[in-house]
Amino acid sequence: MESKNEYLDSYPQIYEHLKRTDVDTAELVYCERMDEKNQHWNFERHCHDYMELIYIIDGNMRIDVPGKTIQRGLYNLVVYPKGVKHQEVINVQGRQKILCLGIKANCETTLRTSFEIEDNDGSIRWLMDQICLEYETSDDEGEELIHLYISALYSKMCRYFGNKRQLRPDYVERAVAYIYDHIQDILSVEQLASAVYISPSHLSRLFRQKLGMSPMSYVNVCRINLAKHTMKATEDGIEEIALRVGFKDPKYFSRVFKNETGMSPRQYRSSVIKESSLSGSKE
Repeated sequence: MESKNEYLDSYPQIYEHLKRTDVDTAELVYCERMDEKNQHWNFERHCHDYMELIYIIDGNMRIDVPGKTIQRGLYNLVVYPKGVKHQEVINVQGRQKILCLGIKANCETTLRTSFEIEDNDGSIRWLMDQICLEYETSDDEGEELIHLYISALYSKMCRYFGNKRQLRPDYVERAVAYIYDHIQDILSVEQLASAVYISPSHLSRLFRQKLGMSPMSYVNVCRINLAKHTMKATEDGIEEIALRVGFKDPKYFSRVFKNETGMSPRQYRSSVIKESSLSGSKE
C-alpha cells in the first residue's frame, strides 16, 4: 500500500502528465450518473482506452489499482489514466452515488496507476456536474461548452498537483457539502463527523473556528434559509415545507424558525405576500 509521502513524491509525475495532455483533442466518450442500483457497474478488474474520472458524491469505495489499494469517500475524485487496470468494491446494500466521465485525449506521457484529488472547494464537482448537464442537453452549443469545462477541469487538476499544500482537506467545507446533499435526512454531529472521517468534537471545534457556530446550528440555518426560499417561490403548505427541509415535527420547525427569524412561518409568509403586493402596486 502506498504511503502518503510516496504519493506526494508522485505529484510531479502526475502534474507533468496532465500538462502534457493535449486538451484541444479532448473528447467526452462516456458520461453517467450512477447509484448503487445502476446496472453499469463493472466489478471485474478492467481498464479503458480513455481516462476515467469517478467523483464520489455519496457512499465510499475500495479500489484496487497497480501498486496500491485505496479507500475513498465523499467528495473525492479518483482518476484512472488510460490503460490502468482497476477494480472497485462498493456496498450495494448502502447508498452510493457517483459522477463518472470518460475523456479521451492525446498525451505524450503515460501513468501506471491511478491518482486522487480531494475536492475541498467543490469546484471539481461543479465542473463535472456542468459537463453532465450539457451532455444530457445534447446540442451544438452543449458540445462547445463541454470542451470548455473539460479544459477547466484539466486546469484545476494541474493546479492541485502543482501545489502540495492542497493535500490538506477542509473538513468544514466537506461537512457543509454533505449537509446540503442530505438536507432532508435526519442529521447529527456524529453523522457529519463520520462522513468526513474526523471526531465529533474536532468537527465542532472547526465549525466554531470557521463559521462561529456549532454544526447543528449551521444545519438549522441552512434548513430555515431553504424554507424561506420555498415560501417565497411556492404556495406549498407550512407542514409540507417543514418536511421538505428536514424537520419531521412541524411544531419544532415553527419553534426553530421563530428563533432564527423572529416570526412564525405563517407570519413570515404573510410578510412576504404583503411585500410582494406592495412592490406590485408600485409597478
